[in-house]
Amino acid sequence: MPLEKNRLSRWLGRGEAPPVSQAVPVSSEPGPVGVDLYVLLDDEGRIQSISPQLLARLGIAAPLSAAQRLMNLLLPNSALVIEGVPHDWLGHMLDLDFKSADAHTLHARGWVQAHGKGWLLQLLDISDLMEEASPARSRQQCLRFAGQMAERVRVCNVDRLTAVVTEQLEELAQLWRVPCLALVLPEVSGSGWRVYCQYSAHTAPELW
Repeated sequence: MPLEKNRLSRWLGRGEAPPVSQAVPVSSEPGPVGVDLYVLLDDEGRIQSISPQLLARLGIAAPLSAAQRLMNLLLPNSALVIEGVPHDWLGHMLDLDFKSADAHTLHARGWVQAHGKGWLLQLLDISDLMEEASPARSRQQCLRFAGQMAERVRVCNVDRLTAVVTEQLEELAQLWRVPCLALVLPEVSGSGWRVYCQYSAHTAPELW
């Protein structure tokens, strides 16, 4: 139960972000960072430093340029999450997708707090949770597509049935990321099968 409760809390973003605190005076010294994955930012959101663990996870060996922004480490879908400057992100959970050198994505949930003269973005790796949710999303997507496909076939004119089914096969092939698909029906005689419709990408092999 503690493990399931912890996973639920990570999904909901509970218990991770500390209460929003007042900005630390410029003259105060920043305390040590107690997390493995973090990024230190200036007031404009430019990267000051990155934790060694995060650098290793992202496959970054060379030091980053001084003026590089946080968005340079993220996938485009994270752009709206970090609009503005770090002060604007206070009190918000930030679900960010970091790109890594091996083409994998690091899914992280983070929050910011004032840290010395800048801002500390602390991160929690939720990649395992995202991977568990992916099959469920795929099933829902396939079920939704199957309903749409059935409706399109049902309402189409019989003269366009072959063309409509071929269009649906093309969409399904793109959804599944396969080069070719075919709909095979039994022969009227009851012996054997025939290809009713098929879709093949330009680079697909000739299978039928």
